[in-house]
Amino acid sequence: LGRDLSANGAKLIDDLKALDADISSKIGSLKSCELVTDHDALEYFAARYGCTIVGSVVPGLSSAGESTASDVQSLKNAVAKTGVRAIFVEPGSSGAIARAVADELGINAVELTVERLPERGGYVGLMRNLADTIVRRWADHTPLHRMERIYGRDGLDLARQTICDWHIELSRLV
Repeated sequence: LGRDLSANGAKLIDDLKALDADISSKIGSLKSCELVTDHDALEYFAARYGCTIVGSVVPGLSSAGESTASDVQSLKNAVAKTGVRAIFVEPGSSGAIARAVADELGINAVELTVERLPERGGYVGLMRNLADTIVRRWADHTPLHRMERIYGRDGLDLARQTICDWHIELSRLV
C-alpha cells in the first residue's frame, strides 16, 4: 500500500478496548444477565460479558428454522423459572413464535439488531446498541432502590428520593 497504517491500527485497538470496558461496565452493573433470543445469535456476547443464554425460540443460527411444541414448552418453563424479562427478536425475522411466547408469559418481545451493522457507528455502534438495549430492558423492570445505581452508570447523580418523586409524578400523568 505504501502507507504506514500502524497509527490507525493502534487507534482501532484503543477504541475496541474502550468499547469492551464500556460494555463490561454496563452489563456488570446488572444483578444478572439472562437472555432469550428468537434464534441462537448471542453466544459470543454472552460468554464475553457473563450473560446466560436461557434459550432460543428457534434453536440454531438460522432464524428460518422451526421449533417443536416441546422446544417451545421447554423455553416457557425456563423463562418462568429464571425470570427473564424479554425475548430479543432480530428485526426482519418473523418472530411470530417469539412474540406469542412473550405474550403468553407476560413479558416483552424486544427488537435487538445482532447481525446487521447500523448505517452509522459500524461495529462499535452495533455493540453499544446491543449492550444498551439489554441493560435498558433489565432496567425497565428494576425496583426503585436499584434505579440510583442505573442512573449513576449513565453519569447522573440522583438521590433515590428524586427518582421516587419522578415516578410518582409520572404515574399521576399517566
